Amino acid sequence: MNNIHFVIAQSEEQLKAVHEMRLEIFVNEQGIPQELDKDGLDLKSIHVLASDEHGHPVASGRLTIQYENGILSRIAVAKDFRGLELGKKIVKKLEEIAKEKKLKQLSLSPHAYLEKFYAHLGYTTESGQKSVGKYTLLTMSRKI
Repeated sequence: MNNIHFVIAQSEEQLKAVHEMRLEIFVNEQGIPQELDKDGLDLKSIHVLASDEHGHPVASGRLTIQYENGILSRIAVAKDFRGLELGKKIVKKLEEIAKEKKLKQLSLSPHAYLEKFYAHLGYTTESGQKSVGKYTLLTMSRKI
């Protein structure tokens, strides 16, 4: 676990790794239609990529800046690396970037089953849920 390295994905190779990880987790594992992952925001977003000691991608997440606010999304952890707090670390890295950018608030739309996870990180649930395929998504936010 100590050999996990976090970077802001900038190179073509790093961004390809982010997209391959999302394809594997969201589309292949969770059955989310691939077209829902392609929302047109990747090019104007900041991506954090975590890799193991061999350089294999193990987690990623995205921050999209909209005025003074940020949206966290596409937070993914490879199956073999779950339970190691990598999701929490990705969120914290994205929050650090948001603070550096002087953003005021962060929001996200996680699966309903992740509500407690994000609540422990300081996010509160706002009203309303939406369905994407067979999944129920919440809207959560926190001031930073």
